[in-house]
Amino acid sequence: GLTLKSESGDAEDWHAQQKDDWYEELETREDWKSLWGADGTGDMLKPGNLEHATNFLKKRNVFMVVADGGFSDGAIPPNQQELYFYRLFVAEILTAISCLQPGGRFVCKLYSTFSESTAALLFLTTRVFEEVSVVKPKSSRVTGPERYLYAAGMKTGQEVEEVRAALMASH
Repeated sequence: GLTLKSESGDAEDWHAQQKDDWYEELETREDWKSLWGADGTGDMLKPGNLEHATNFLKKRNVFMVVADGGFSDGAIPPNQQELYFYRLFVAEILTAISCLQPGGRFVCKLYSTFSESTAALLFLTTRVFEEVSVVKPKSSRVTGPERYLYAAGMKTGQEVEEVRAALMASH
């Protein structure tokens, strides 16, 4: 599991104390590993943390990656969450395609899909997965901007490596 570690934010970040440390019962399991990245914060947007996590995960035959990243900043207008979310979406896709085994699956929360940037990322997922869908579950708030990307059948080959390299350069 990779998440922001409590107290990893700036002093001005009033949410810094409320990050998602893992439940104690997970930490005691032999089949669980908490990942905090190279700098110990769990922040996928900071240099080296994504690479640190994927290097660990690549060796573990990962079949499914689930990403539920988001922002708790009430100052972000709901109709602009997609734009603020873009960098995190890149990092989550990059994590998935960097550590999934062939045939693996990826589920990821995203926000509205109106921007060209998001459309480009969604297109790239169609190049590295056999099946890609964007769904709005019935249990999700009707007026909320959240959607979910479901991608199955992780591909291998030169095109996948080219997409991964391009996303890494963008990240």
